[in-house]
Amino acid sequence: MVQIVKTNNAIASHGSPCVEDASTRSFAQDTEAQALAPNDSKTLPPNDPQGTDYEWFPMYVMYRQELKVKEVLDGNDFKTFIPMEERATRRKGIDQVMLTPAIHNMIFVYSRKERITWMKMHNQECAKMQYMSFRNNSDGTSSIITVPQKQMNNIITAATIEDTEGLRSYIDTPPHSDPARPDREIEFVSGPFKGVTGIIRRVNKNRVMLIELPQCKSIQIKIARSQDINYL
Repeated sequence: MVQIVKTNNAIASHGSPCVEDASTRSFAQDTEAQALAPNDSKTLPPNDPQGTDYEWFPMYVMYRQELKVKEVLDGNDFKTFIPMEERATRRKGIDQVMLTPAIHNMIFVYSRKERITWMKMHNQECAKMQYMSFRNNSDGTSSIITVPQKQMNNIITAATIEDTEGLRSYIDTPPHSDPARPDREIEFVSGPFKGVTGIIRRVNKNRVMLIELPQCKSIQIKIARSQDINYL
């Protein structure tokens, strides 16, 4: 049995580690829009996903419109991702299981800032997006958050694997570290989450792997068999 939790291994766009909490999390001002305005193009910049300046941006989306924003971006050759989960609902006396965003108001976008900013400026739905940033307490500056490709692979794998046994769950607050093994990195070497890496923590006396996401949400994977994991 395995269970997944969300933690935050995002980094700033300049490459320094980002430890995001309520005191550091903020939304970046659209400085890119100001820079683009003098040379504003009437057409969307070309898509080149092999470009060296392409990165994964976690974007805040106002009014829980992340699915509408995703539809627009996907239709314009953007690569996007929203973690989804099944939720039981009851409508008009009928029980239903619906697939809904596990983290509301957030979407991951793989692109460069120029293309994202163009969509924010020229599309009504995409205008609801905001870059996420963190504040450096040492000098007071703010940097836009990006997610490293390796961690994004972990997020996508952990969030999209078919989980018929209820191994995956999402939590709002990362649990405390295990004093005996504080924040050790592990990798699943067998089972459905093979190849996924993350941080080991302890939740309600159970060991779990935590995969951090921006915006105070985590994926947790409960570890039942020690042979499924390897300490890195």
